[in-house]
Amino acid sequence: MKRIIIISIFSLTASFCFAQLKELNQTQLYENVLNIYDEGDDTYKDDKPCVVLFFSPYCQYSKIMEKNINAAAKKFKNDIHFYKVNVFRIDDYTMQSLGIEGTPYTGIWYNGEFELQGGVATQEEIEEVFELFM
Repeated sequence: MKRIIIISIFSLTASFCFAQLKELNQTQLYENVLNIYDEGDDTYKDDKPCVVLFFSPYCQYSKIMEKNINAAAKKFKNDIHFYKVNVFRIDDYTMQSLGIEGTPYTGIWYNGEFELQGGVATQEEIEEVFELFM
């Protein structure tokens, strides 16, 4: 019993210490990110920027990018929405319409704009980009 309580406390403490990318399925991607656009207008309308990592669980570069975004996100967790989407759980139409051609890709929605960047960036490079949102 003591072991379970200690593990639970550690897990709870760890969740507060580290920012985590919330994983979205296709429906949640539309609800939380893509449907924040105005009808007939492709402008992102949320006050907070949104960062979405499109990843493959089999891609080593995706794992590196997730680790780097999580590390950088600790500093910005109250100011930016952070998500991740497994590319095997979204349809080809969504991937093509967003311009995703592989993994990892990072989509950034901010101030009415959408930008997509492929490849890996360091924690420091990611933090520099996040600073631009502030």
